[in-house]
Amino acid sequence: MSHRGFPIDASIVSAQALLVRVLPKYRLRGPLSCRFLHRGLNDTYTVQAGASTYYLRVYRHGWRRKSEIDAEVDMLNYLARQRQPVSHPVRRKDGAHLTRIAAPEGSRYAVLFTEAAGKTPRFDVADCRQYGEIVAGIHAVMDRRREDTRRFHLDLAHLIDEPLRHIEPFLAHRTDDLEYLKRVCSVLKSGIEGLLQKQLPEYGACHGDHHGGNVHRDGQGRMVLFDFDCYGYGWRAYDLAVFLWNWSPHFGFDRTGKAKMARRWNAFLEGYSQVRSLTDSELRATQLFVPIRRIWWLGMHTTRSAESFGVGFIQNNWFDRNIGLIRQSIEHHRIH
Repeated sequence: MSHRGFPIDASIVSAQALLVRVLPKYRLRGPLSCRFLHRGLNDTYTVQAGASTYYLRVYRHGWRRKSEIDAEVDMLNYLARQRQPVSHPVRRKDGAHLTRIAAPEGSRYAVLFTEAAGKTPRFDVADCRQYGEIVAGIHAVMDRRREDTRRFHLDLAHLIDEPLRHIEPFLAHRTDDLEYLKRVCSVLKSGIEGLLQKQLPEYGACHGDHHGGNVHRDGQGRMVLFDFDCYGYGWRAYDLAVFLWNWSPHFGFDRTGKAKMARRWNAFLEGYSQVRSLTDSELRATQLFVPIRRIWWLGMHTTRSAESFGVGFIQNNWFDRNIGLIRQSIEHHRIH
């Protein structure tokens, strides 16, 4: 869509306009304030209503359809009714959850969420165990609800095929690396297909982004999960592997780093297994999903992040690091 004849890809909505035109639709105590917090796949604003804090998400145009956002809202309301520790949507005065915003690039939708009190955990062994148990509990509760066809599937097409198509143009001058990724993708797809089936409880509703940054822990040690924007239907082994994917580079692949990561990963799995036992096939699949997640991540950044922040960061050194991490994962987990 164009604004005064000039195309707009992604606008940033004024926090003051949201304060005046969107927040009065809710039953919130004053005084009210709204501040732009950060831009990611969507835009997030922090809202102060008296002594209470909320977060307003303004979904990016073209990222999620209205029906997909409605499905996310419905899932979170369901989880909240089941007393699961999640940040959930706040109803407007008229009972609706979504507010349409006529942005220059097209329709965008705003949803207000309750606060996930506290801050990102340290992820010591105890935190990892508690986090794993909460993830399993949410999986179990999600399994009692019928599949919502408005959401997408976190299948191999979504995790490998589509990202590879987005990555390929950026590696046109690095044919060896491109061929390596194609070979790796073929091996990983065959591995998953040989280990897992698309049926409950191995395959079901997933958060899709359990990297550790979407959970807070308050002063009493209570954890709350948030940001279900990547929620879809996929293998639970993938949902778990995102945690391993995120933290492995942080600790490194030397002997000391591997030991530190192993303690946290084992604690996370131990917590999860308190609620639901994982099969041997699922455990093996988590190792395959680590490089698969990196491939999905590369595909996401070569499309959505490039659109919002430009391609300046997508340089040779960026690919060097990320393809290097894929190689390390393949070698560390002995994937052939």
